[in-house]
Amino acid sequence: MKNKQYSLRAQAGFLFAGKQIAYLIQFIQPIVLVRVFNTEDYGLFKQVLFLCSFLGPLLQFGIVNSLYYFYPNAKARKNQLIFQSYFILLLSSLLFLPMFLVLKVPISNYFKSTYFIDFMIPAGFIIF
Repeated sequence: MKNKQYSLRAQAGFLFAGKQIAYLIQFIQPIVLVRVFNTEDYGLFKQVLFLCSFLGPLLQFGIVNSLYYFYPNAKARKNQLIFQSYFILLLSSLLFLPMFLVLKVPISNYFKSTYFIDFMIPAGFIIF
């Protein structure tokens, strides 16, 4: 099989098209979900989404974004860099997920919803 190289213009075009599709989905998603869920369920969904979108990047410590900088320059140590990044993210997940589950009652009290407790385990797995 031939290794096909894409030009920078083609790569930028794919990135632009992907971003436009993502924006379109982000625009249509609330319109559809408002019709599907009732008011309380949609509010609960938005709270869980807020918690995931806030804590996810915060608890990754910027490791994923730092790979964009360090990976191209790590010529011989790329495997080591990937392994260390994966190990640190796995370790942080193993440390914070139990703490997140232990603190599910105070977190649900903060959001003033008893139904929020039911969604803490799926939210924890989405975050980590």
